[in-house]
Amino acid sequence: MFVVKVPLSVVKQDESVLSSRFNVLTHFYNAILREALKRQKKYVNSDDYQKARVLFKEGKAKEDELAKLKDKKIRKIKREEVKQILSRAKELYKKAREEAGYRESDVVEFGYKNVRKSFIEEHTTANVCNNLSKRAFVACDKLLKWDKGRKKANRVNFKSIKGPIHKRLLSITNGNSSSPALKWRNNCILWKGLNLKGKIDDNDPFHNVLKDNKVGEVKLVRKYVKNSWRYEAQLCINGNPPLKNRVLGVGEIGIDLGPTNIAFVTNKSAALEPLCGELKNLTQNIKLLRRKIDRQRRKNNPDNFNENGTAKKGRQWIISSRQKKSESKLREMLRKEKEYRACLHGIKINKIRSEGDVAKLEKIDYTEWQKRKKTSKGKKKQYGKSMGRHAPGMFVEKLKKRFEATNGSVIEINPYKTKLSQTCPNCGKIQKKDLKERVHDCDVCGYKMNRDLTSALLAVATTNDAVHADKAKKLCQELGPLLQAAWTKNKSANRRCKSPSLETSQSGSPVSHSDAPPIEECGEL
Repeated sequence: MFVVKVPLSVVKQDESVLSSRFNVLTHFYNAILREALKRQKKYVNSDDYQKARVLFKEGKAKEDELAKLKDKKIRKIKREEVKQILSRAKELYKKAREEAGYRESDVVEFGYKNVRKSFIEEHTTANVCNNLSKRAFVACDKLLKWDKGRKKANRVNFKSIKGPIHKRLLSITNGNSSSPALKWRNNCILWKGLNLKGKIDDNDPFHNVLKDNKVGEVKLVRKYVKNSWRYEAQLCINGNPPLKNRVLGVGEIGIDLGPTNIAFVTNKSAALEPLCGELKNLTQNIKLLRRKIDRQRRKNNPDNFNENGTAKKGRQWIISSRQKKSESKLREMLRKEKEYRACLHGIKINKIRSEGDVAKLEKIDYTEWQKRKKTSKGKKKQYGKSMGRHAPGMFVEKLKKRFEATNGSVIEINPYKTKLSQTCPNCGKIQKKDLKERVHDCDVCGYKMNRDLTSALLAVATTNDAVHADKAKKLCQELGPLLQAAWTKNKSANRRCKSPSLETSQSGSPVSHSDAPPIEECGEL
């Protein structure tokens, strides 16, 4: 299954109707979310929930003790006891949800009854409201669910009508119904009297797929672009997406992905390149604009700040017309940064796919890189801003999807077993290094190379979470000149980037800011 995006042509009359419908559905979503939170509070405070919670903790504790038992007969008996305790806890949970009315069907039924009795039915259909009720219940239920030892969500966000753009209701789906509210007919979206025409591009292979395949779920999405709303349809279609005429490589690729750089090594090539390095100028402009907005905010509201510069709570804020213009400009720049980053990710992934069909990289939880780390000066974020700018986690997700769509595979390596960043590929010695040490310098054999390129080289020689020493040594000898050339090229590129008037191109040659290609060349933003 894949998604086809089709922009819609909306006239002013239809745009006013759409905005009013989005506002009505925003009120409906907030009402359902408020009701779901009330029922959740009743569910959590019930006696059955408290008993089930105690039983569940007891069962999980006994389940951990089973791993320490060596006698198989005793372990089998204990396992049956644990199953009974957990099943009893699940029954109590189910009973408490039923008594409190905190189930998805109960929340959807509450929303459906309110639709039939209110003016909301004049603007939309029951299918859209049912789908919004499900979204509200899922958002509320994340407060009680746990994943990897932490909550899936700490709070729920109510949608806004006149607040920030990202806090508004931005999408509507038809849901899984035999008579959907949003219908795709003759390259148009039909929604309760509205007929929104789609802009079909005959040269786009994704748009040509719509002629032969049936459209499943339909999603109406709006985006705020250049101080106005733009609408597009997202259509789900079964099958594999159409592939463009690109070169697909064959072979193994070792990848080492960091917060700012990416290194990949194959049997014939090696490269160490910045991840989304072209965003540097745009990020700098965003930083300067945010400082300007902060100065405007402080000048307009001098009494809302303490002596140490922090903002006082519970104060009303005055926003001048110039500050509003700056904020709209910042919003547009952030949108461009997001679109440009996605484009750069796609270019890099296509380049990697042209080198081989089996990608090997370490399995890393990239959310850990955003957490605060204890230092001598207190707690400090590791790579918070860099993670937001370069998005390595999103890059890995797109990499997996692209390789899967092109009959490739992505193998994730356990970093604790292989220790790629600490192992010498020439002699196999494991030498611990701090994060600030970016060069692997072996004391035994004298091998000296960039740390990221060394990890990517060892990833190629890894099979089943084990590094093959002979293969690694052979690759080290064969690819030595290529690795050295990639490292030297990266060094020279970093030196040029330090100059305020120069920037490096993909080939490594300096490019002035005035001669650099515009952002729009990578696609429509």
